[in-house]
Amino acid sequence: MLANSEFAKNDSNSGGEEVELREFVLLNAQKKVSDSDIEKASHFCLQSYGLEFGTDSSHDVFHGCEIIPFYDRSDKRHAGNIYFKDKEIVIAFQGTWFYSDILTDFNTWFSQPIFLENNGRIHSGFYKKFLESFEEVKGHIDHYLEKRKLKLIDIHFLITGHSMGGCLAKIFALWLNVHNSKTNIQVVSFGSPKVFDTNAAKFYNTRLRERTSRVIQGYADPIPALPPSFLGYEHVGTEKHVVQGDSYPHQIMGYINGSGVGNKLANLASTAIPQVKEGVIGIARQISGDDLQKILTATSNEVDVGLEGRIK
Repeated sequence: MLANSEFAKNDSNSGGEEVELREFVLLNAQKKVSDSDIEKASHFCLQSYGLEFGTDSSHDVFHGCEIIPFYDRSDKRHAGNIYFKDKEIVIAFQGTWFYSDILTDFNTWFSQPIFLENNGRIHSGFYKKFLESFEEVKGHIDHYLEKRKLKLIDIHFLITGHSMGGCLAKIFALWLNVHNSKTNIQVVSFGSPKVFDTNAAKFYNTRLRERTSRVIQGYADPIPALPPSFLGYEHVGTEKHVVQGDSYPHQIMGYINGSGVGNKLANLASTAIPQVKEGVIGIARQISGDDLQKILTATSNEVDVGLEGRIK
């Protein structure tokens, strides 16, 4: 239960300007995201799409990890993995994969989560998707802390995701920070859309900006331009550009190659790429021409070059 868990210890309102200053110093003293952290996160992101996708599970980042998959509550679909190792916990949220995920991506209304109070709003589709696996993820973490007799402040969290998964990673990171601001958190997203309105983005950045790396491919990947800024959305964290790897725009393998992970993982996962490609094509075929034109029109002010030339 939340009331009995380590997550229930919300210290965000506990104590005046002096306490806030101490917490500000503590937060900024925590480790920022390095290139090696981004490389590490990319391995976990790829594996979040399913353990069967040819991922090199013998890689050093997985050595000694207890891997626990988690699922959406409503349809029991795989939603990502949690990796436990000593005092480190990695949460990798799966990105857009099914047609229902596409509908989630384009549900651009805002929600007002209780944990944000009056500090902004979140993309309704992404927040609904976040709630699908939230209780299970929280339960696994609570169980691990209890089993190891650890507290949240003992743990280093790496929270990551590709595409929609990056949005879910940021929501979870902010929720975790609000409930215990001393928690050591790093966030890495790859090709992630926007998820917060302007006020929530400002709130996020005061807490986690320097510990959040938003990896993009520049104009090669139009997805980070969504939802359009004129709808009130804003990005968070610090931006890092990588060169598009040998894959289709936006695919996780393009980010892995572009971020310098190397060819070994690319070769191991190459059998997955046709499956990913066919899945994306299948989704695209279910979107009507009118809907696609609306999406293209909405994003025309977000990127300097048209999207039509990039859609194959």
